[in-house]
Amino acid sequence: MAGIISKIRMAVLITVVLIVSSPCANAEKRPIVLDAGHGGYDTGIISSGLKEKDVTLTIVKSLKAVLEENDERRVWLTRKIDQFASIAERRAEANSASPSMLVSVHLSSNDRASVYITWYLKSDTNLSLSEYYSVTSAQRRYIYESKALSRALGGALSDLLGVSVTYREMPLELLNTIAAPAVLVELPSSGIDFEERIAEVVSVIAEGIEAYERGE
Repeated sequence: MAGIISKIRMAVLITVVLIVSSPCANAEKRPIVLDAGHGGYDTGIISSGLKEKDVTLTIVKSLKAVLEENDERRVWLTRKIDQFASIAERRAEANSASPSMLVSVHLSSNDRASVYITWYLKSDTNLSLSEYYSVTSAQRRYIYESKALSRALGGALSDLLGVSVTYREMPLELLNTIAAPAVLVELPSSGIDFEERIAEVVSVIAEGIEAYERGE
């Protein structure tokens, strides 16, 4: 009987090892979630005849294709077409994916880029307690990773796209509740011809994400 039990235990152990080492395990890697700002009736900024909702959707769809050139990556989009999605819907979509990170793409109202994370220290005397505690424990776990992601993206925008970058902390409703590193990027609405340079912009954001993944 002892010999039979020993063989059963060995068979179970071999099965577990095979499952863990199987290539299928890589398929379960946490996806990157990309959020295209605005959509539907919410056009966002309109600059040089271009609507923010259209620019951001084009960027994230192209960025998904670039990032997924690496077979180990999966990318989810919070919206795939021109439709309105509430913050609650975007948040639910992102968290349901158990993401490795969230990057929300918007346009600024000027020629500067801004990269936002939520508050990670209550250092601003203008910040109310309700705003501070609106950051859930889900995001608070990843707040330093969010800061690292913001610096990687901002560094790429500054070094490779040649734009001025401002780093901001703000209790944004979407970022506050994401259970992963989460940032919101505002790209300059002026100074960049998105119709001519969209591929370059996408490449720069991809480099920022990859720099973060490399720990740079």
